[in-house]
Amino acid sequence: MKYISYETLGDESLTNVAERGDEVSQEIYDNMLNIMPPISLRGGQGYYAGFQVGEAYCHKEDKEGRFRPQFMTFVKSEDKCYYMGINFAGYVDSRELEAEHDEDLEME
Repeated sequence: MKYISYETLGDESLTNVAERGDEVSQEIYDNMLNIMPPISLRGGQGYYAGFQVGEAYCHKEDKEGRFRPQFMTFVKSEDKCYYMGINFAGYVDSRELEAEHDEDLEME
């Protein structure tokens, strides 16, 4: 797990540098929150609350064979902000819902 700020990103995009669970700066968290109207996440799944960027990042097939939008996901726990990857709407970690044949699926 690493800490990511705009200074450490340089010219790279967040999705190219960050991995699920990496801590991000408050500035990154706030900017992502304000890009578009967010999808609100309630507490649970081990985190207090968070949001998903309101525009889909991509579409992926779920286990039922439906293509569904996925969104960049961020959460806060205590005073720290975290990037939680690209997930289906309403989920902090939707990897178990994704199709098993997806080559991008990284299981920890």
